[in-house]
Amino acid sequence: MKNKFLLIGIAALALAGCNDELNLVGPSIQPGPDQIIVYADTFELKANTFEVESIYSRTTRALLGNFEEELFGTLKTDYMCQFYCPEDFKFKHTPINEKIDSSEFRIIYYSALGDSLAPMNAQLFQLNKTLPKEFYTNVDPNKYYSKSDLLGEKMYSSYDMSLSDSIKAIIAANYENYPRSIIMDLPNQFGQNFYEQSKDNPENFKDQEAFNEYFKGVYVTTNIGKGNILNVSESSITFFYKYMHEGKTSTDKDTSYVKQAYEKFIVTPEVYQLNQIKNDINIKDLESQKDSLAFLKTPAGVFTEVEIPLKEMAEKVKGRILSNLSFSLTVLPPVDWEYSMTFMTPNYALLLPKDSINTFFVEKSVENNKTSFLSQSYYDLLNKTDRREYNFGNISALLRTAIEESEKSGKPVENIKMAIVPVDRIATESQNGGIYTTRLNNYLSPSAVKLNIKPEALKIEIISSEYK
Repeated sequence: MKNKFLLIGIAALALAGCNDELNLVGPSIQPGPDQIIVYADTFELKANTFEVESIYSRTTRALLGNFEEELFGTLKTDYMCQFYCPEDFKFKHTPINEKIDSSEFRIIYYSALGDSLAPMNAQLFQLNKTLPKEFYTNVDPNKYYSKSDLLGEKMYSSYDMSLSDSIKAIIAANYENYPRSIIMDLPNQFGQNFYEQSKDNPENFKDQEAFNEYFKGVYVTTNIGKGNILNVSESSITFFYKYMHEGKTSTDKDTSYVKQAYEKFIVTPEVYQLNQIKNDINIKDLESQKDSLAFLKTPAGVFTEVEIPLKEMAEKVKGRILSNLSFSLTVLPPVDWEYSMTFMTPNYALLLPKDSINTFFVEKSVENNKTSFLSQSYYDLLNKTDRREYNFGNISALLRTAIEESEKSGKPVENIKMAIVPVDRIATESQNGGIYTTRLNNYLSPSAVKLNIKPEALKIEIISSEYK
């Protein structure tokens, strides 16, 4: 720890009095008539990488696929989902001869990680057990389906080779914002049974709970390929049929003709979707670089732990006015590999106590700027300053809160282990034009980050002052 100080006269004291960031720590001290001393104390931090077996992920988004990365190992993802059913659902029309023409399961995605031309095979199974109210990524699908209940499968590539050359030419400039689909044909009897159940046993469609008991959902996985992972934005089941439409001609005569219709069930926030995520990480390779690098890998891969010496800090600033404690972590540029996950850097990271990671997201918490801090937008900072870093700003409230709790409890301030967790931020504009966070979720897209934790990069400086 290094220490330096500076004498400041009455003008600086006046400025300090106008600074809302200057708050008293410890006993109140009456200011002297002509000067204060400002201190800049530097402390060294410790950081390391730790593996994450599972994260909380209640969301309508999903990941599907299998991908292998040179540094960060293999990522295998799939999901189980229920479908939203309106109360007292019934088919809008009576099918001709009461027959369903066809049924399909559709996956819609906008982006993918990996080789867009790599062949993959998706499989769809019907669940035989109701999904639990648990949303952790280590869920075991084997408890909820049987391999004999295969509904369909489809070979695909994330580039969507089914598109015509003319359509590809139109969307080439904005391909990542163009919705692509994987469509699996379902057995004819599956759709027919669905219709007959809605007609003969309407109690199964009375409400969502009854529907979930009748149709428990599906499991979507892949069994061939290690080339890519899809960011799934929507999953749906659709039943197609024809019916006789009764109407009037232009001369007001009765007429009837055949029309096409469909009924669609989709995954919505009202139902459950469980993502299974398996990471095969060579943690020893990552730990071998622990003197200079720490890592983040999402989803549910590895996070970074930072130990902050609050005890030493509290002893040093006792009796002083605590002004600033800035904290940031340097992000290294992407590695030189075409499909590297380091090209997908999460825009936000959250700094919070390591032992509160799970409860934070389960309780739908947001940053409180006392014990949890949200970084500035990574890409905003990169575009404006050309700096690659997660900048958490002034985290002096962390030390101030620890000192206040120590004074109340009579227990000494202890060092704290904080975690760096990539997050998705949902924000809203306030009436005065400011932006505030309404929700933070674990970052579920595939990504990887290398952080510089060399001693010269992992230091933190406290600005404090006292009156003389």
